[in-house]
Amino acid sequence: MADDEFGDPITWCDITAIADGAAKELGPGHMLHADTFNLSDSMSALEMMDPKMDAGVLNEEVKPADECFEAGLVDLCPDAETTVAVMDRIMARELTWQSGCALAQTVFTCLYMHRPEEIKHSPLRAYCQCVLKTCSAVKRSVARAEVFEEEDFSTNTGGFGLLEELGDSEVTSDMTACEEAVSKEIKAAEAEAPEVKWLQAIVARMRLRRALHSMHLHLSKGCKGIGSAKKSIAYALVTLESVKKAIDYDESRICPVAFQAKLNVKMMAPSPPRTVQILTIHEAIEMLSKNLKHLMWLCNTIPTVSSLVSLQTVLSTFTLMRPSPTVVPRSYMRLLVYSEGKIMGHHFVSDWVKESMVAYKLPEELLGKPEVSTFIKSVGKMTWYHCNTLCHNLGRQRRRMVKAVDDWVDLQIKAEELDHKVFPLKQTMQGRQLESQTGAFFSSWILDQVLEKVIYWLNLGFHLHLYAWCEYSMMYWYLDYFYGIRINLQPFLFYPKSIKYAHEEEANQAKQAAAAKGGKKKQGKDKGKADVDKRPEPPISLMVLEMQQAMCRGVFRMIAGMEREGSYYPDALTQASMALRFHRRFCVVFRLQSPQALLFEHYTDSTDSSNYQPYDLYAAAGESFHQGNLIGESLLHKLKGIVNSEASTLLDSCLLSEVEGMFKVAHSNAMHAVTLARASVQNAQSPQRAPKPAPDAQKEKEKAAERRKAWKTETGENKPQGPYPCDDPLVQVNDVLNFSFSESICFPVVLMDSIQY
Repeated sequence: MADDEFGDPITWCDITAIADGAAKELGPGHMLHADTFNLSDSMSALEMMDPKMDAGVLNEEVKPADECFEAGLVDLCPDAETTVAVMDRIMARELTWQSGCALAQTVFTCLYMHRPEEIKHSPLRAYCQCVLKTCSAVKRSVARAEVFEEEDFSTNTGGFGLLEELGDSEVTSDMTACEEAVSKEIKAAEAEAPEVKWLQAIVARMRLRRALHSMHLHLSKGCKGIGSAKKSIAYALVTLESVKKAIDYDESRICPVAFQAKLNVKMMAPSPPRTVQILTIHEAIEMLSKNLKHLMWLCNTIPTVSSLVSLQTVLSTFTLMRPSPTVVPRSYMRLLVYSEGKIMGHHFVSDWVKESMVAYKLPEELLGKPEVSTFIKSVGKMTWYHCNTLCHNLGRQRRRMVKAVDDWVDLQIKAEELDHKVFPLKQTMQGRQLESQTGAFFSSWILDQVLEKVIYWLNLGFHLHLYAWCEYSMMYWYLDYFYGIRINLQPFLFYPKSIKYAHEEEANQAKQAAAAKGGKKKQGKDKGKADVDKRPEPPISLMVLEMQQAMCRGVFRMIAGMEREGSYYPDALTQASMALRFHRRFCVVFRLQSPQALLFEHYTDSTDSSNYQPYDLYAAAGESFHQGNLIGESLLHKLKGIVNSEASTLLDSCLLSEVEGMFKVAHSNAMHAVTLARASVQNAQSPQRAPKPAPDAQKEKEKAAERRKAWKTETGENKPQGPYPCDDPLVQVNDVLNFSFSESICFPVVLMDSIQY
């Protein structure tokens, strides 16, 4: 018996029998609960006595920060060698935070960062304060850019302050003063004293920290701070080399409680309960060096942007770099490109869209009409959305581009309506058609823009390793279709057929005829020059498209030959899913207004090679790769001349590197296609062999394991691959067939182990 809070007696009774009876009547998925029970609350509740979830549980491994400082467990005045080790550990945690973890899991697992003002060692105190101010600057810049996702960056401070009350100039002055004081200690000490090495290491780390802090402040200003930021980045790169020379310290000298990986367990509720893998100092230095080089590339390249094409090229080239830029460089790219509501702080997006239309040979007199101006503004909004998308990570880029498809379709419809408003209808042999003096239409311009983005979206799948080897044929088949349409849409091809070009030619011929009255000899020379001028060289952009189309055509033709021969054989389950795979890979294309979408039936009909022999398909593939090889040679000659000139930019070097990779792939695949064709002819002349059966999955895994084991036995190391299995540039199809993406991300070298090359 007991009394409740009102003094009334409470009687307890046994309900076990009732509960057992109710349990017998409950079926699968049923639950007996009170009316006040809430599933959401129960899922959000903490599990008592769980060391990972219950912050109040007794955990002797973790000692709270306040308790450590009050008990004097933290070494507030470490020696020089220990200070160097502490600084490096803090930097490793800072870069771990920039890679996507929370501050409470990284930077604030160091007790020195909780109360930096209590540190008695002046250089370490100034260093910790500067780290917090750097974190604050990075957090503000990334939040302003808004190109991060939850897997990229965490802006949650977990309730900790980042010294907002302390000014940046005050921190910089304190760092400079401490650096000068340590330099005086070095001069006063003997040259061979062991302490000198670590004092010099402290100076190097303080200079690096000061340069990083200054760099972030300048980059946050946008284009106005590029000049000062470049100086800070260059200084940081030089200083980082000095930091690398002094990392042979003894980490055991650090106070045991100074760094606690599980310290976040004892923090406030918003802190994540789990621990994270902290970067080693070597990994942190490598990541910092990569970030600095990426930022230097941006500072050198962005000032050269002068058009919409060059802007999109810079953005796409940067995000597709290997190794991939982290969220911090991508955020600064966004801030540098777009500030104060304008591109580069000076240009409106709509103005660059209009310039792009002029370069496409659209009649300039039409661009000032009200309906055209409205269309240009709509295109400008979508163009900036795409530029902003290119600042996100590659996975998010694909998602955002899919969401924007319907908006681009609306622009295609508006462009067709605009064509009917501003271009006259003329009677031709094919019927009444729109006539443009230059051969360019708004619908063709917007189609070229849409195709460029669709091709980029499909190529992102290669960068993200989304496609299975059995899908390569359909991918390159469809890309060949898109590249072909884009090539035909280029002004270099359609403008010479236009009325305006014919008038220009007549005017030029009249001028030449008037100038030729001076003599027949001179007339002959001028005529020869005129004939040469009539055959201008195609622009580099068109040649790149033609080379890419030749590469796509060569790959899917070679795959068709291998499939016809029996060395490329997806299993029955994969074959049954090909229609579904086709629909999912090209679902975006089916939503476009134009071009006409090709269906799976078109793919199967056009790639049906039953009427061809393998050597015919290999020969056709060899011709395509040879064509790509010839275009690549011409491109390399032009690009090397541009890169070696004074007017060269980093974009030219990147394009040269891309073309060199495609040229190597084309050269290798051309030789392989010839070898495969010869081997196919020999096989055709020999007695007919039964086709190869589809491999058993388990046997294939066992053979792959044996190959890896043999590799390790021969070389003493594991087979080289990327950080993740999907990053391995070698895609193994079966025992004899491999696709190697080591030279080019989007175009593989086809390798057949059973053929002697």
